[in-house]
Amino acid sequence: MSSENQGGSFRIIKILIWLIQLAAEGVLAFMLVKLGMLSTPLLAGALVVLAILLVLTFLLLGIPKKEGKLTGAGIIGIILAIVSIGGSVMASGVTNQVIGTVREVTSPMIPSSVVGVYVLADDPAESITDAKDYRFGISRAYDEAHLDETISAIDEAIGKAPETLEFETVFEMVSALLNGETKAIVLNEAYASLLDDVDEFDGFSNKTKVIFEKSYAAEPVVAETQKEEKPKREISEGAFIIYLSGSDTRNTYLTTSRSDVNILAVVNPQTKEILLVNTPRDAYVPISVGSGAYDKLTHCGVYGINCSRDTLATLYGVDIDYTAQINFTGMETLIDNIGGITVNSDVAFTTFDGVWVDFGENYFNGSQALSFARERKSLAGGDNDRGRNQMKVLTAVIKKMTSANTLLENYSGILGSLGGMFTTDMSYEDISTIVKSQLSDGGSWNINSYAVTGMGGSSQYCYAMPGWNLYVTYLNDEAVARASSLMQKVLEGEHIEL
Repeated sequence: MSSENQGGSFRIIKILIWLIQLAAEGVLAFMLVKLGMLSTPLLAGALVVLAILLVLTFLLLGIPKKEGKLTGAGIIGIILAIVSIGGSVMASGVTNQVIGTVREVTSPMIPSSVVGVYVLADDPAESITDAKDYRFGISRAYDEAHLDETISAIDEAIGKAPETLEFETVFEMVSALLNGETKAIVLNEAYASLLDDVDEFDGFSNKTKVIFEKSYAAEPVVAETQKEEKPKREISEGAFIIYLSGSDTRNTYLTTSRSDVNILAVVNPQTKEILLVNTPRDAYVPISVGSGAYDKLTHCGVYGINCSRDTLATLYGVDIDYTAQINFTGMETLIDNIGGITVNSDVAFTTFDGVWVDFGENYFNGSQALSFARERKSLAGGDNDRGRNQMKVLTAVIKKMTSANTLLENYSGILGSLGGMFTTDMSYEDISTIVKSQLSDGGSWNINSYAVTGMGGSSQYCYAMPGWNLYVTYLNDEAVARASSLMQKVLEGEHIEL
């Protein structure tokens, strides 16, 4: 090949490399604008840097010159272009994943209502076909809407109509399974979670196993006297309150179940204040769907997150602007993906599943942190201490998540851990506003926590479990009033220290 032809080939290669760089940086610029989370100065700075790289590479490659001779400057230009292309492609991928995950968790998502076929844990049946000759206990006292459809699904799975034995109440049906009167029962898994609150059925989840499941979209239960919806406080305009619910499930997707974690987060972006207020899961309160009837707060979860939100709003006399829900699997995975957390414990103890907790500082992975947050029986304060520990875990997660190093180390795993196991009714724009404000203003947040306390009382009637009296926690009226006062102070921009 002549030197002239070789020079022409080099020039074409350099032009192609620069055009690829132009395309890669163009895509990145578009994605950064679409992201909407960078402040105007940061976005402008990023775009200027990309433009400078393009111009610099253009000049180093010697593209304006007709000759195609490869010089030292040209080699540097090629290297710079390749680095820019690789960086732009990676950054575009990260940005696209962030956009996708935020849109997923902010998209309307109705948790699944799951109906299962339960058999005893030591039953030889491992699938529904193994139980085709069993008699299935059923009850229309709870979730009748899905019962017939589930029976039809069982019929289709085993190839014949299943033999059924109907019971007047769920409790009679469960007792029949445990005493051998029937070998299988059909039961909504949300209600199954409530059985562990009844002494007679304590450990039901460990004594049984599920061999068949049918999922349905969970229709939210609406209060008989639904109060008029108030407009949400705009995040860009001031402080707001978000209800954080920890769902008592371990699926890789959200299902209706008890809400074991009930925390109100009062956030004031202007003053960089966050107040976390915990309410004991067993708090005996009038629930929003019960026409004034009392129940344990945790039971609100089986009626949907709005029931829990409205019940807490009435209890504290505040407007709750947003909700967010994560299940136990999601929280465990998230903690693992941020590299674990460090939590200080007020006492040394062993959790129900054997995790030893030291007095003082503890490093926890996801499963250990979850065990620490769920423990009640080993603590002198019972449900009150559990609430405090839950807020310690949440505070540790917030602090770790606001670290730039944490996000850079495993952004993909962190985002992936939220898919399907976390949802919020905040909009994409709401979250973008918060991120943009943090990136623009910087600074650390002042995080305070307050645990509303109560006293364990005698067994009481509960709306969700008619016919049974259950252990409850009577809230301290002064603590409730104190929590309400603290929330108002943060909303009004006051600085608090607890």
